[in-house]
Amino acid sequence: MFAMMWPRCLGGNVICGLMTVGLLGTAAQADQVSYRLTETIQVQDTQLPYTVDLDLSDETPSRLGFDVVLDLRQLQQGARSAFPQEPFIDTCNARLSNPKLLVSAKGDSLSVEGQFHAEFYACDRDKLRPIDRGEQVFSEVISLTAAASLNVRGQCLYFGVEDLALALKDPADRVADQREFMTKAQDLFIETSDAFLEQHPICLTLPPELASLTPQNFTGGTREMGDGGVGAQLKGSVDVSAATILDVLNALQAKGVIPRRM
Repeated sequence: MFAMMWPRCLGGNVICGLMTVGLLGTAAQADQVSYRLTETIQVQDTQLPYTVDLDLSDETPSRLGFDVVLDLRQLQQGARSAFPQEPFIDTCNARLSNPKLLVSAKGDSLSVEGQFHAEFYACDRDKLRPIDRGEQVFSEVISLTAAASLNVRGQCLYFGVEDLALALKDPADRVADQREFMTKAQDLFIETSDAFLEQHPICLTLPPELASLTPQNFTGGTREMGDGGVGAQLKGSVDVSAATILDVLNALQAKGVIPRRM
């Protein structure tokens, strides 16, 4: 019966695969079940892969504990080519473009290094279009360093940028009001990166038919994979009481995942 629901349940959903393995492991009375699968996250127009290692174990008679390790090294490498080549800020008075970023891990911390091109223009008033620009008043390549964080919110992992520091790529260049433009560039970069990262979490979500499993007690953070590779870890538990499993089976049966009794 579970073999029949496995192919459709797995379809790109980590928790769905996790729960199926968990039900199989519970049925077999195993103390621990391990499984590996590959997921993807879409960044711009690119599907970037990452690997998920699942370890499931008995937590209580009615709850199944899980420890999920996400190997994000392929995503870490692929993200470099996924950054948009066009400007990521393009307004009447500002244009930020050509980001080149490198993310690395050390223990449980992440660091970001890179650069981008910042241009500022005279503009009569806010919210005009790029074609309404006046004279260019600043154009510099800016280097950056930052710390990155990984936070658990609900059933999702969210990256964030902290302690951002900017500097001119060529310190010999000096322009009037340099500090003002560097502050503007920093504010715009933080605003844009926060919005981008908020829209691209890694979520372990339950489909509606598995909602009664009620995952809870999520904790997690970053983890170094190999030498500088980015990884993450997420721990929690789900309800696998007999009543809940019956609810799940009824829901899967209603969806046509498993056949009804004739």
